[in-house]
Amino acid sequence: MAAAMDDALVQAYARLTVHEFALEVMMANWVASMPASKAETFLEGFAARAESSWAAGEPAVDEDQAHQITRDAIELQRHFMEKVRRRTDQIRTAQAH
Repeated sequence: MAAAMDDALVQAYARLTVHEFALEVMMANWVASMPASKAETFLEGFAARAESSWAAGEPAVDEDQAHQITRDAIELQRHFMEKVRRRTDQIRTAQAH
């Protein structure tokens, strides 16, 4: 049997999910308004800057945890960018009709 999650934790996950979805939709709409070549250049640059920023600063946790957090953050960011690309394609397709 799965343990019940603390209500505050459930609320935190729900809020993060809503914020991620809103950011995805807003970013995809903005990117869809750009010419396709400029949009891809923007997305690649954004992703590269985001990945390089994860390593900045002095970690507040031990080194192994810091590396795991960095790896997880980079993977989450890559997944988010793919979601933005897919949503951008959906928006462009809808606008073409």
